[in-house]
Amino acid sequence: SNPTAEGMHDLVPLEISSPVPIRSAAKSSSRNTFMRAEATSLARLRWKAKMVEAADAKTLVVSQKKPWFVIDPRSSSRIGYWDAITGMALVFTALVTPYEVAFLSAASSPLDPLFIINRVVDLIFLADMVVQFLLMYPAETESGSMHWEHIPRKIACHYLRTWFASDLVSVAVS
Repeated sequence: SNPTAEGMHDLVPLEISSPVPIRSAAKSSSRNTFMRAEATSLARLRWKAKMVEAADAKTLVVSQKKPWFVIDPRSSSRIGYWDAITGMALVFTALVTPYEVAFLSAASSPLDPLFIINRVVDLIFLADMVVQFLLMYPAETESGSMHWEHIPRKIACHYLRTWFASDLVSVAVS
Protein backbone atom coordinates (compact mmCIF):
# COMPACT_ATOMS: atom_id res chain seq x y z
CA SER A 1 0.00 0.00 0.00
CA ASN A 2 1.15 3.48 -0.82
CA PRO A 3 1.06 6.04 2.04
CA THR A 4 -0.66 9.33 1.39
CA ALA A 5 0.03 12.78 2.74
CA GLU A 6 -2.92 12.48 5.14
CA GLY A 7 -0.98 10.15 7.45
CA MET A 8 2.17 12.26 7.36
CA HIS A 9 0.67 15.00 9.54
CA ASP A 10 0.92 12.60 12.49
CA LEU A 11 4.71 12.96 12.48
CA VAL A 12 6.20 15.60 14.73
CA PRO A 13 9.77 16.91 14.77
CA LEU A 14 12.08 14.43 16.44
CA GLU A 15 14.73 15.01 19.05
CA ILE A 16 17.67 12.65 19.45
CA SER A 17 16.28 11.20 22.70
CA SER A 18 12.59 11.18 21.76
CA PRO A 19 10.78 7.96 20.77
CA VAL A 20 9.60 7.54 17.22
CA PRO A 21 6.25 9.38 16.97
CA ILE A 22 3.65 7.06 15.50
CA ARG A 23 -0.07 7.50 16.07
CA SER A 24 -1.39 4.31 17.57
CA ALA A 25 -4.67 4.55 15.70
CA ALA A 26 -3.18 3.84 12.27
CA LYS A 27 -5.69 2.24 9.87
CA SER A 28 -3.68 -0.68 8.50
CA SER A 29 -0.72 -2.69 9.73
CA SER A 30 1.26 -2.24 6.50
CA ARG A 31 0.76 1.51 6.70
CA ASN A 32 1.77 1.40 10.36
CA THR A 33 4.94 -0.54 9.48
CA PHE A 34 5.82 1.89 6.70
CA MET A 35 5.22 4.88 8.99
CA ARG A 36 7.43 3.33 11.66
CA ALA A 37 10.21 2.71 9.14
CA GLU A 38 9.80 6.22 7.73
CA ALA A 39 9.86 7.79 11.19
CA THR A 40 12.91 5.72 12.15
CA SER A 41 14.70 6.91 9.01
CA LEU A 42 13.77 10.50 9.77
CA ALA A 43 15.01 10.09 13.33
CA ARG A 44 18.34 8.73 12.09
CA LEU A 45 18.70 11.58 9.57
CA ARG A 46 17.92 14.20 12.18
CA TRP A 47 20.33 12.58 14.62
CA LYS A 48 23.08 12.58 11.97
CA ALA A 49 22.29 16.22 11.11
CA LYS A 50 22.58 17.19 14.78
CA MET A 51 25.90 15.37 15.07
CA VAL A 52 27.21 17.18 12.00
CA GLU A 53 26.00 20.51 13.41
CA ALA A 54 27.69 19.73 16.73
CA ALA A 55 30.91 18.78 14.95
CA ASP A 56 30.77 21.98 12.88
CA ALA A 57 30.16 24.06 16.00
CA LYS A 58 33.15 22.45 17.72
CA THR A 59 35.28 23.09 14.65
CA LEU A 60 34.23 26.74 14.58
CA VAL A 61 35.02 27.19 18.26
CA VAL A 62 38.43 25.58 17.84
CA SER A 63 39.26 27.64 14.75
CA GLN A 64 38.18 30.87 16.47
CA LYS A 65 40.39 30.37 19.52
CA LYS A 66 43.15 32.97 19.74
CA PRO A 67 46.68 31.52 19.85
CA TRP A 68 48.41 32.12 23.20
CA PHE A 69 51.11 34.35 21.71
CA VAL A 70 48.76 36.73 19.88
CA ILE A 71 48.22 39.95 21.85
CA ASP A 72 44.71 41.34 22.24
CA PRO A 73 45.14 45.09 22.88
CA ARG A 74 41.65 45.28 24.42
CA SER A 75 42.49 42.92 27.27
CA SER A 76 46.28 42.97 27.62
CA SER A 77 47.44 44.71 30.79
CA ARG A 78 50.98 45.11 29.43
CA ILE A 79 50.27 46.70 26.05
CA GLY A 80 49.51 50.05 27.70
CA TYR A 81 52.93 50.04 29.34
CA TRP A 82 54.54 49.06 26.04
CA ASP A 83 52.76 51.94 24.29
CA ALA A 84 54.08 54.31 26.97
CA ILE A 85 57.65 53.05 26.47
CA THR A 86 57.49 53.38 22.68
CA GLY A 87 55.85 56.80 23.08
CA MET A 88 58.71 58.00 25.30
CA ALA A 89 61.23 56.61 22.80
CA LEU A 90 59.45 58.48 20.02
CA VAL A 91 59.41 61.75 21.99
CA PHE A 92 63.10 61.29 22.83
CA THR A 93 63.91 60.74 19.17
CA ALA A 94 61.84 63.75 18.05
CA LEU A 95 63.48 66.11 20.58
CA VAL A 96 67.05 64.83 20.89
CA THR A 97 67.91 63.77 17.34
CA PRO A 98 67.57 67.25 15.76
CA TYR A 99 69.69 68.74 18.56
CA GLU A 100 72.25 65.92 18.24
CA VAL A 101 72.55 66.35 14.47
CA ALA A 102 72.75 70.16 14.61
CA PHE A 103 74.99 70.79 17.61
CA LEU A 104 76.86 67.66 18.71
CA SER A 105 79.77 65.88 17.11
CA ALA A 106 79.56 62.22 16.18
CA ALA A 107 80.11 59.71 18.99
CA SER A 108 83.81 59.07 19.48
CA SER A 109 83.38 55.68 21.15
CA PRO A 110 80.72 53.02 21.61
CA LEU A 111 80.74 53.88 25.32
CA ASP A 112 79.44 57.41 24.71
CA PRO A 113 76.21 57.72 26.80
CA LEU A 114 74.17 59.28 23.99
CA PHE A 115 75.31 56.53 21.60
CA ILE A 116 74.18 53.87 24.10
CA ILE A 117 70.82 55.60 24.66
CA ASN A 118 70.27 55.80 20.89
CA ARG A 119 70.97 52.05 20.55
CA VAL A 120 68.51 51.30 23.37
CA VAL A 121 65.90 53.40 21.56
CA ASP A 122 66.67 51.46 18.35
CA LEU A 123 66.15 48.19 20.24
CA ILE A 124 62.81 49.47 21.55
CA PHE A 125 61.66 50.25 18.02
CA LEU A 126 62.96 46.88 16.78
CA ALA A 127 61.09 45.08 19.58
CA ASP A 128 57.99 47.09 18.66
CA MET A 129 58.24 45.70 15.15
CA VAL A 130 58.15 42.18 16.60
CA VAL A 131 55.14 43.12 18.77
CA GLN A 132 53.32 44.40 15.68
CA PHE A 133 53.53 40.90 14.14
CA LEU A 134 51.65 39.55 17.19
CA LEU A 135 49.12 42.33 17.82
CA MET A 136 45.47 41.82 16.88
CA TYR A 137 43.90 44.55 14.77
CA PRO A 138 40.31 45.49 13.88
CA ALA A 139 39.30 44.16 10.48
CA GLU A 140 36.15 44.35 8.41
CA THR A 141 34.40 41.12 7.43
CA GLU A 142 32.85 40.42 4.05
CA SER A 143 29.45 41.26 5.50
CA GLY A 144 30.68 44.70 6.59
CA SER A 145 30.86 44.05 10.32
CA MET A 146 34.03 44.54 12.35
CA HIS A 147 36.00 41.89 14.23
CA TRP A 148 39.44 41.65 15.81
CA GLU A 149 41.76 39.60 13.61
CA HIS A 150 43.58 36.93 15.62
CA ILE A 151 45.03 34.68 12.92
CA PRO A 152 48.84 35.12 13.01
CA ARG A 153 49.30 34.87 9.25
CA LYS A 154 46.67 37.56 8.57
CA ILE A 155 48.17 39.80 11.26
CA ALA A 156 51.64 39.45 9.72
CA CYS A 157 50.37 40.09 6.18
CA HIS A 158 48.46 43.16 7.37
CA TYR A 159 51.55 44.60 9.08
CA LEU A 160 53.75 43.84 6.06
CA ARG A 161 51.27 45.68 3.79
CA THR A 162 50.89 48.71 6.06
CA TRP A 163 53.60 50.04 8.41
CA PHE A 164 56.40 47.47 8.12
CA ALA A 165 58.40 49.23 5.37
CA SER A 166 58.25 52.56 7.17
CA ASP A 167 59.25 50.98 10.49
CA LEU A 168 62.11 49.05 8.88
CA VAL A 169 63.54 52.15 7.18
CA SER A 170 63.34 54.16 10.38
CA VAL A 171 65.19 51.49 12.36
CA ALA A 172 67.71 50.74 9.62
CA VAL A 173 68.71 54.40 9.07
CA SER A 174 69.91 54.84 12.63
